[in-house]
Amino acid sequence: MNFVRIELRLLEGVHIGAGRAGMVSRAQGFVPGHVVAYAIAAVLGRCQGGKPEDYDQAIKAVRHQCRCGPLFIQADEPEDSGQTISLLPRRDRARIERDYLIGVNHTALDGSVRRHLDGGLFEVEAIAPCRQHQARQPTLLAGGLWLEEGGLVLGEDLKKLLAHLVLGGERNAGLGRVALHTWDQDARAYAGLGQIQGEGLLLETGQILPGPALEGVTGTGWQPWFGRLHDNRQGAGRRFSDPVMIRLDGQVPTPTTFVLETAECGFGCWKPLCPAS
Repeated sequence: MNFVRIELRLLEGVHIGAGRAGMVSRAQGFVPGHVVAYAIAAVLGRCQGGKPEDYDQAIKAVRHQCRCGPLFIQADEPEDSGQTISLLPRRDRARIERDYLIGVNHTALDGSVRRHLDGGLFEVEAIAPCRQHQARQPTLLAGGLWLEEGGLVLGEDLKKLLAHLVLGGERNAGLGRVALHTWDQDARAYAGLGQIQGEGLLLETGQILPGPALEGVTGTGWQPWFGRLHDNRQGAGRRFSDPVMIRLDGQVPTPTTFVLETAECGFGCWKPLCPAS
């Protein structure tokens, strides 16, 4: 498989659920790999005919013919080195909340009387389509894909599929639309970190592995992790995976090559290419 670095530009806010806090539906400050994979599968399923069996075939094809890594917000101002950095969900949470998260207010409606429900007010957090202070530059999400030669999945050009991608939840509120901004087949790092090596990402001792890892990192606490999956009867996002334990933005204790999990549990999370025995 070959690595492609991608950047997606937000056309609307993107909501990646992180649980509830009262009336607020919290959001992650990044896009996990499984969300990217299932969004691609949704577009691919529509291209194949839009029937339940088409979506099922699309999901299987995406899981076997490509690897989708997590996407991270790109800081819109360069660091002292002149390089743009990726904002990591744990390390940079305060900065993400300050500059890139917004709250979108909604109310539940009662169709029988055509009015709002009492107590039905709620707020949805989302990654904003542009920075909230100062320059207000468009928000870019950077990450990468590993693709088979030719970049085709079920005969469809994956680069073209990305033009129709919708990420995350709360789509009825107009959230989730993105556009392809960068497609770089010569990149040798993942979101500016590590070194691409075959179908994985090589990190040296002390470097941070961006996003969720099933094992192979230290320095952060374990936390439960699960995702919304496609259900053959009810559609996208209607089923939860079994939970796994992950570390977020963990530190690499020894030089390690990490690859992306393809099994349903932990789908899209990093794991060592050669797990410790």
